[in-house]
Amino acid sequence: MRALLKQVDKRLEDQEKTDFIKWLRDDKVSSHDKMALWFPCCAAFAFGFKDLNSLVFRYPEEEAAQDKFKNVINQHSLEDANHWPMYLSDLKTLGLDKTMKFSDFLKEMWSDDTVKQRWATYRFCQMAEICQDPVERYALIETIELFGHYLFGVFKDISVQHAKETGINLKYLGQQHFDKEVGFLTNQDDDVQDEILDIELSESVKERLSVYVLEVCDMIEDRWTEFFEYAQKHKPAPEGDKLAS
Repeated sequence: MRALLKQVDKRLEDQEKTDFIKWLRDDKVSSHDKMALWFPCCAAFAFGFKDLNSLVFRYPEEEAAQDKFKNVINQHSLEDANHWPMYLSDLKTLGLDKTMKFSDFLKEMWSDDTVKQRWATYRFCQMAEICQDPVERYALIETIELFGHYLFGVFKDISVQHAKETGINLKYLGQQHFDKEVGFLTNQDDDVQDEILDIELSESVKERLSVYVLEVCDMIEDRWTEFFEYAQKHKPAPEGDKLAS
């Protein structure tokens, strides 16, 4: 399992070269824009993630009671299914909780601008169904967690600057959420985690899981690219353009 997840570590190293992360690292972009411009794009996935953890990744309780690896996934999903209140809090804090017609909201959330967010949720449902074995499902979830730990670490650093500039502390994009995105499954004993990571996968399983894990990496990268494109589309017009209009 550890050898399989090393592929994820390599993909994380490559993120520093991507448009979204370079934009987040750009000192010329304000901390508010780094947090706010892309944030509505994430809504479908933030709430899809709630359902993934409360409905899809979980095993029936009677099964989890008899299998410690299934129980680890269930205990983790209890935590991850409840991050959405922090998202709503930041939506309000960033001034993005605006009144709009319900029909306009639906068109926005199911537009081409947010299709990668929705597709990731749907595809994770398919993968969870395929990967019934808890060790295989663990590999998928752990890949998501490693990417989450990386990205929310970037956001956490920006949130510090944002707090200095505005006096406002963010939750989903700040320290509070980062503390929950630890890079591995939560609510598990270290010895159980090590036991899973030390499992020797057969070559056939490793080859099949490698395809899925790398697909998860691709989908997350596509989501982040969509964040960047959404931010560029919604960035404020230059002052000169405003005056001209």
